[in-house]
Amino acid sequence: MAYYKAVLFVKGQMTLEEKAEGHQLSVTLPGLPYLFNVDVTKVAQKRLMKAVPEGDHEICLWPRTDPRGKLTGKSQLVRWHPIGERENQLEIVGKLIGVDWASQSIRVAIYPFNPEGKLKEDFHLTLKTSTELLSFCQKLINDDKAKAFALDIKGYFERNRDLVATEIGLTAVPPDQPEKLKKRFQGNKGGPRKPYQGGGNYGGGNYGGNRGGSGGNYGGNRSGDRSSDRNDRDRGGSGGQRPYRKRY
Repeated sequence: MAYYKAVLFVKGQMTLEEKAEGHQLSVTLPGLPYLFNVDVTKVAQKRLMKAVPEGDHEICLWPRTDPRGKLTGKSQLVRWHPIGERENQLEIVGKLIGVDWASQSIRVAIYPFNPEGKLKEDFHLTLKTSTELLSFCQKLINDDKAKAFALDIKGYFERNRDLVATEIGLTAVPPDQPEKLKKRFQGNKGGPRKPYQGGGNYGGGNYGGNRGGSGGNYGGNRSGDRSSDRNDRDRGGSGGQRPYRKRY
């Protein structure tokens, strides 16, 4: 089961300026010819006040967009790392709330998944995407069963400040009701953990009872009912299976 998130990894540099209203952080972003101002989380701010790292880094942002889909200065810098493989990578898990054919974009909502976390209220992101993925999302809006799932989105940051979705799949998420979320995160707090409910041995008995369908024993008789296994994996099935994914 996935949790709601919106993270943008980009290659860039950080510049901290002292102004009358406080410190202002600017970052370089892929393709932008100018410095882009962003907010900073409290944890990252403490690190920056000690020393601003020099040179290019892999910067992690919590992105925010305006209704047109442009990245805004309300995006927050969370952390940074040495340059890795994620020089321009967008990762989002959110609920689909709209498809706009005129602007060729989709709108997704990111909800707080931990009542004690930093995110206290939901926010919306607008993402550009292809015609094929727009059609896919339009079908999801008209499908009542699909509304129980969230979108698992991969994409990138465009030089005109657009966030672009290139790959969209379905994934299960926790319930939206705050009381159920609170129970999930606080249910065993201070007490013993619930015992694992799987069956038998990992190699010989049932792996997790009947995980991923009726495939029988995971190690002892893995062949089982393989056709049923394949059916259960079809199109974003129950937790434990690979989600259905659409890409272009």
